[in-house]
Amino acid sequence: MASGSYDRKEAYLNSFEKGEILGILGDVRGKKILDVGAGTGRLSVLLAGGGAEVTAIDVSESMLKILSKKNRKIKIMIGDAENLPFAENSFDAVTAAFLIVHLKEPKYFFDEAYRVWRAGANF
Repeated sequence: MASGSYDRKEAYLNSFEKGEILGILGDVRGKKILDVGAGTGRLSVLLAGGGAEVTAIDVSESMLKILSKKNRKIKIMIGDAENLPFAENSFDAVTAAFLIVHLKEPKYFFDEAYRVWRAGANF
């Protein structure tokens, strides 16, 4: 199963962002952030560590089980990036690291991300 070895790639995956995620988002304390395609929580844990209220969603239950052991404050949900189970304007930010390459039709995810994102959320 990919979930069992996924975290061994963390340093490689982090190399793409070069530690800039929190710099780009700024102060995330108290912000509601949805991490789509969260996997084992590489980005979710970082955001929660910065004080964000994180909801992590992924299609893989085994990945989310690993995430749940890393930080119990992160809300986890099994779900589809192209059909997000949240109301409009639910989140201050939506993140998705390395999700797009797994989608057959990314447009549906982007439509959903814009739908649940609270445009103009203060950061």
